[in-house]
Parts: sequence; C-alpha cells; structure tokens
Amino acid sequence: ELSTENEILHASMKDMNELVVSAEESITKLRDENASLRDATEHFEREIQKIQSQKESEVSNERAANDCLRDEIEHISSERDESYGTCKILQAEIEVLRTSVQESKDRLES
Repeated sequence: ELSTENEILHASMKDMNELVVSAEESITKLRDENASLRDATEHFEREIQKIQSQKESEVSNERAANDCLRDEIEHISSERDESYGTCKILQAEIEVLRTSVQESKDRLES
C-alpha cells in the first residue's frame, strides 16, 4: 500500500514537474512575444511621430504660403485703390481740359 501510494506521489510529482516545465516554456514564449510587441509598438510610435512631424511641417509651410498670399492680396488691393484714386483724378483733369478746350473753341468762334 505504501509503495502504491509512493508510486502515485512520484507520478504526481512527475506530472507537476512537466506542468512546471510547460508553464516556464509558456512564460518564455509570452515574454518573447511581449518583447516583439513592444518593439512593434515602438516602431509604430516612431512612424506616427514622423508622420505628425511631416504634417506639422506641411501645415507650417501652408500657413507661410497663405501669409504670403494674404500679403500679396493686400498689396494688390492697395495698388488697385491707388490706381482707382489716380483714375478719378485723371478723369477730373480730363474734364477740366475738355471744358477748357470747349471754352477756347467758343471764344474763337465768337
């Protein structure tokens, strides 16, 4: 009876040892997979940072281009306003000259 119980205990210990070895192998495999996942995560985080940096650079460049266009539009608007003012002055001067020419014609004819 003792020898049977001893055999059962040895068998149980052998099963337990096999379970421990299996658990250790699983732990090692999980650690390797975790390390691989960490590496992949770090890689993708770096890629995301690169993309964000590129996007920020593109946005900055577009803002600078928009600022340049806005300045150019303001400059052109200012020139247009000056040209409009000059045209008004020239129209007034032309009208004065027409009136003067007409008065001169009228004097010559009379």
